[in-house]
Amino acid sequence: MRSEDPAILTKLAHQVEDTLIHTSRREVKIVAEVIGERPAGEISAKHPLVQLAVSCLREQGLPAFLTSGSTDANVPLSQNIPAVVMGITTGGGAHTMDEYVDVEPVTKGMESVARFVERASGG
Repeated sequence: MRSEDPAILTKLAHQVEDTLIHTSRREVKIVAEVIGERPAGEISAKHPLVQLAVSCLREQGLPAFLTSGSTDANVPLSQNIPAVVMGITTGGGAHTMDEYVDVEPVTKGMESVARFVERASGG
């Protein structure tokens, strides 16, 4: 379960738990196990780090997509620590047998990340 809003995530977790309890009463045994925590959090598209990431990607001629997702940024964002994740290429078919990445943009993507780190650190 994932959400940008901690309250919605908590509500959803309770709904799932209630459903599991209700279903278990029908002589069906259900075992649920948390296998990973995905804490909720968000950052404004207007935040300087977001704008810097967009700028660094566009300087290399790469698209910048502002989307939410389950990433390594979840933990700091859940603690109100600004964080962004930058993709270094494009692709498609995520989580399918047809998943692919475009190899050609990787070098420019890595350059975008290097520029981001340099500028974010004051260099």
